[in-house]
Amino acid sequence: MNEDFQDHSAIGILPEELLEKIFSYTSQYRDYDNICLVCKKWNRIIDGLRKLNKSTFDECFQNGQIYFRCFENTHSPSHRHSHSSVVFNQTMYIFGGLSGTSTSYNDLWTLDLNTKIWSRPSTTGNYPSPKAAATLTPYKNNLILYGGYSHPYSYPFNQQVNFFDEFHIYDTITSFWTQKLFPHDSPKLAGHSASVIKNNILVLFAGCNASLGNKTNSIHCLNIETNEWIFVDKIIDGPKPDPRYGHSQFTLDDNRILVIGGCGGPNKQFVDVWILNFPTDDLNNCFWVPITVNNLINSPIQFYCIPFVQCEQKLITLGRPRASFSYQTLTEVESKNPLTIYNNQIEDRRCTCSSIDKIVEIKKEENIEEKPSEANLNLLNKSQRNTIKRLEALKKIANKFNQLKNEKEAKLNQMLSSTNTLNKTRTHCILHSKFMQIFVLDINALFKTNENLNVEWQFPIAHFSSHTPLETILYSLANGKDELILFGGMELESQISNLKPNYDGQQQHKVTNKTYIMKPKGLHITSN
Repeated sequence: MNEDFQDHSAIGILPEELLEKIFSYTSQYRDYDNICLVCKKWNRIIDGLRKLNKSTFDECFQNGQIYFRCFENTHSPSHRHSHSSVVFNQTMYIFGGLSGTSTSYNDLWTLDLNTKIWSRPSTTGNYPSPKAAATLTPYKNNLILYGGYSHPYSYPFNQQVNFFDEFHIYDTITSFWTQKLFPHDSPKLAGHSASVIKNNILVLFAGCNASLGNKTNSIHCLNIETNEWIFVDKIIDGPKPDPRYGHSQFTLDDNRILVIGGCGGPNKQFVDVWILNFPTDDLNNCFWVPITVNNLINSPIQFYCIPFVQCEQKLITLGRPRASFSYQTLTEVESKNPLTIYNNQIEDRRCTCSSIDKIVEIKKEENIEEKPSEANLNLLNKSQRNTIKRLEALKKIANKFNQLKNEKEAKLNQMLSSTNTLNKTRTHCILHSKFMQIFVLDINALFKTNENLNVEWQFPIAHFSSHTPLETILYSLANGKDELILFGGMELESQISNLKPNYDGQQQHKVTNKTYIMKPKGLHITSN
């Protein structure tokens, strides 16, 4: 770096405020590093920009000031879901996945986060098998690919799903695949989770195994240097999570791993949070700690087919809300009446109070009494008597709806009255919207020394525009520099005529290959 840099050109005489504005349009990946090498003045400006971008990124999950941008490149991975992904050295890697016809892939793609351009590297070595639901974990300059499954071919018939115990290492420098073979049987898993602790220990948890797709809650540890497997199958003391798959796992420090969500089978999804603690180097001496989850009403409606990503002391995901809120932006005036954001519609109900009242009005126009006397009841024919019975049943349903509405209003009023963020302008989520909404789980308390371990769901963030993704599952989510990257998945497609929160339309799932970038408002998305 030139300490006595003197530039008398046009850009050299610009004030620092203007230079900061110009540099804010450059990429935070390679451009910032190159600008820092010019002189101390520019290095100081870039340091300030990095701190500003970081604080803006953290605050956007509080005030909801975030926006999406969709990139649909001509040269990009094919449509897929259930693929593996990871961000390593300013590059996003994805591997494998399934197509809309359950065809498995074994291709590797990279997304340059500086230019936002997809490319397929020319790899060599021992290629992995085509598969999905595998784990891709960074380790030194390598990526570790383990497990996965693939659907059988349509012919011959009655074939079972294939589960894999393949262990591959991809060298990001030489683009070379290496397969490791173990002297003892390694577990065949798919839909599991993986992370590295203590520098060289790969920890696998849960997933589906090869025994006809049975779920497990076993812990498998691998010493990457010595190729030694340690099966921690029995934890006698204390509670432990139920068998599951499709969950998320994160490394908190060298001794602790966090596990969240997952699915245990049909109509059995988990919203719990656990910590797996390895207090010593003896991996068999580990134990589970259940974590208290607060404000569960602010969490997504499902956990098992949406990935989470860790942003320092927050876990972030995108999905559909479980609570009912209306779509509007609250101002200081609107926040004085919290019930203005209440949405009267109740999920998964085919009839509403308004439709019931309409039926009653129609029947009144036909001069049919709601509750005729016993003398008049004998004068009515069978059809009229059945109509009266249906009206009485509809009235009971209407009363039940009103009761549920009043209970929801009371709970919502109590919750909103205790929320300090109502004084700020922010966008709230809605129940029936098919657009993705952002959910944030605050795990700050897990890094403190107190014994009362708990996590808390923040209020969901909704942003609706032409670039906002529709409700998607089985996608990949990665954390870049002050931005989130979403790719692929199975999208819930609906026929939308106008952009509005609540709508009725035909719905079907389709597999997509769209790439979305999410950044705070005020930060620019750079791409070539």
